[in-house]
Amino acid sequence: EQAGIETDVIYNRINNITITNIGDLIKVFDKIEVNETVIIGNNEKNYTITTTSRPDAPDQPVIGVTIQTRHTNEDNILIKIFLWFLGLFSWIFMLSLGLGLANLLPIGPVDGGRMLHVSLTRTLGKKKGLIIWSKITMIMIIIIVILLLTPILKAIMI
Repeated sequence: EQAGIETDVIYNRINNITITNIGDLIKVFDKIEVNETVIIGNNEKNYTITTTSRPDAPDQPVIGVTIQTRHTNEDNILIKIFLWFLGLFSWIFMLSLGLGLANLLPIGPVDGGRMLHVSLTRTLGKKKGLIIWSKITMIMIIIIVILLLTPILKAIMI
């Protein structure tokens, strides 16, 4: 601010040396001394700044500039395609996992209910196993209905 440098502008030259990465910036700054005049600019404008010393290290120069790295992938079609497929596979994974877990619920018509039915009838007998299986199925259906209706009722109440 004191030198009149505008904020949110990309400056890519120091002492007429083009800076393309952080390594270039470090190389240029290694050659700069305390109280040295430095020219910072871009293709449109240059600013003259005098370095000062760091409060914690008086022998190291500082100009009060922060470094930001900008990553833009707007023009790279391969990255767009990769990210699209990544999103697609994420959705497929989540849907498959959800369907697999729902299939294991101890509810009558799904595999989890069938496995529970078979194991209960074999361990407790056909009649007692069927009664317990029916009760567990009803309890699970009630729980699922409550879980489905709770957000709807909350939205209506608000």
